[in-house]
Amino acid sequence: MDNILAKPKETMMSRRERSGDRGRLEATAKSTKLSSVEDDQVFQSVVNDGPMKTAWNITLWSNAYRDTLFAEMTAVHGISRDEFNVLACLGRYGPLRAKTICDVTARPKNSISRGVSELAKKNLISQETDSQDRRNTRLVISAKGRRMLDKLFPMASDFQEAMLAVLDEEERRTLDAIFDKLTLHRDQWLNRSFLE
Repeated sequence: MDNILAKPKETMMSRRERSGDRGRLEATAKSTKLSSVEDDQVFQSVVNDGPMKTAWNITLWSNAYRDTLFAEMTAVHGISRDEFNVLACLGRYGPLRAKTICDVTARPKNSISRGVSELAKKNLISQETDSQDRRNTRLVISAKGRRMLDKLFPMASDFQEAMLAVLDEEERRTLDAIFDKLTLHRDQWLNRSFLE
């Protein structure tokens, strides 16, 4: 569990090293790395003392979680972010229209369509005609897709737990309650009606 956040970087580094790109990678890392003091000062100024503290913190946490997790998931299982989103929705809920998955994940239609297409090629999902409206199709997770999801959910959960490990149980319940309240009103901010 201690090294879980370092694994994707090791995986990505080893692929780059095997491709003969090590020298350029090291030079780039040296030229872009901030000192820890400067890094802390920039973080304090931009994130903690800035006018968008909450948005910056949520974005930072989300980016660190998403980028690390999906780099590892792609390297180990060949599953992209949008493929995971589709599998997770189908695995948790059951057959769904692609539009519903777009709405639930706030992902663009073309991204989810790409994920659906790749999952269909891998026989992880199939499509069936909607019995309520024959003009629509619903996506269905296959047995193979469910087996894949059984490998992916623990990976996603482990990353989440590693990143939230600094919170005690009460803090975790508070954080969950805050996000429950925020997402209860997701239609307002997803449709930007709060700006009107």
